[in-house]
Amino acid sequence: MNILYTITGLSMGGAETITVNLARQMQERGHTVMIMYLSGEQKVSVPDGVILKNLYLKKNPYGFLKSLRKAKKMVRDFKPDVVHANIFHSIFFTRLLRLFVKIPYLISTEHSNNFHGRVRRLCEHCTDFLSDLNTNVSQMATDYFVQSGVFSKKKSIAMYNGVDMHRFCKKRNSELRTVLNIKNDDFVFINVSRFNEAKDHKTLLTAFNQVHRIKENTKLLLVGDGELHNEISELIEKLQLNDSVILAGIRHNTEDFYNASDCFVLSSVYEGFGLVLVEAMACELPVISTDCGGTKEIIVEEDGLVPVKSPELLARKMISVMEASPDQRLAVGNRNRESVKKFDLEIIADKWESLYKGNAI
Repeated sequence: MNILYTITGLSMGGAETITVNLARQMQERGHTVMIMYLSGEQKVSVPDGVILKNLYLKKNPYGFLKSLRKAKKMVRDFKPDVVHANIFHSIFFTRLLRLFVKIPYLISTEHSNNFHGRVRRLCEHCTDFLSDLNTNVSQMATDYFVQSGVFSKKKSIAMYNGVDMHRFCKKRNSELRTVLNIKNDDFVFINVSRFNEAKDHKTLLTAFNQVHRIKENTKLLLVGDGELHNEISELIEKLQLNDSVILAGIRHNTEDFYNASDCFVLSSVYEGFGLVLVEAMACELPVISTDCGGTKEIIVEEDGLVPVKSPELLARKMISVMEASPDQRLAVGNRNRESVKKFDLEIIADKWESLYKGNAI
């Protein structure tokens, strides 16, 4: 089977990682795989053997039409049996592309519970007829898109993201703690995310500041980068947290950073799913998250969620995790890994492969 994945870009992010991981799974199963992305710098590593095409789309009418012609030729040459489009811009582009070239089966996958405004909502709604199947990464997000008129109910389902459970597993990383200048008795909170408004690092830093004033032997490890890097750095400086907040930048070995930490904290305003939560739980970390969408379909602990933009409540929860005994945190970690086994990448890939073959889940 020839499988074509389209996506807006290949920068570091959950949707990009999921798309590449799924492409790898399909290639290992004997399928011929191509990834076609609209523009931008490639930051996610793509497996050898996967055909990679950058359309270098320019944000103007001429650039759009030029990329559309280029993509039309690529699709004709590749002759895909199924095209799987990811994220709004790629979905819209690929649906329009279907008007000019044969696409036997088109799947549109959103990775969020937010469609970012009326224009996007209208564009996706008006081109819905060009898609054979719509999916989103949680039931909550799928229902929201259906209720908002973005997806038609009769051809929309939830499809969870998958995590490589062999890669993300518990393996204490004392060496990395030493490299990061983390002491043995330091309690490390970690957040892995893009530096943007949706992830709300301001709430996280405000909460951590409250925790650090009470518990001095605490560190906050921020893995990631993005457009708000300067604002986050300035807030760290303003709160005088330079010695306790570690900016690790973009890392491809995030499993090592989970295993150098003691608790994962997600402070997002909205999340379609929350892939990093699953990764952290697979590494047997206690996790804390805001109640920001699909996260409630992942967290099993009854008191694991706090309201969005509530730094005081977030700080209180962080302190409660710190004050739990090591055995209590160990038990929580064990339960966390057990609960996310249903998100094993191989299980999720089985479901996608079945969909690609035209079978119902």
